[in-house]
Amino acid sequence: MGGAATATAWGRRTGLWTTRPVRRRPPHTATVTIQVPPGELYALAAVLRSCGDTAAQVAGHLSDAAVGGPMQTALPALTGALSVAGAYLAEELQWLGGTVAAVADDWAGLDGSLLAPRGEVLAR
Repeated sequence: MGGAATATAWGRRTGLWTTRPVRRRPPHTATVTIQVPPGELYALAAVLRSCGDTAAQVAGHLSDAAVGGPMQTALPALTGALSVAGAYLAEELQWLGGTVAAVADDWAGLDGSLLAPRGEVLAR
């Protein structure tokens, strides 16, 4: 290290007190634009909702049937936990599908408000 002092993002010095602090810029995330057509967002929303419907059926496919041995005592707790997890996953996927569809609606509305029909001018 050679005894060089450095400054952290919060201004604390590290290194020797006899060395000059080095100013560093805080980390910066680059600006990113993601362009997704509303039709693809609607398709994603439909897939998420479909997966939510499938997850909602988890409880119906579980049973506490006899498996015998030492696993039998843990089976009801396992199937109960899987039922709860399936229900929560179903709710989250339904919510996420609705949110993605709402974003697609907003994008479609924004596009419609910015683009004038051919031959017309939008007032601002």
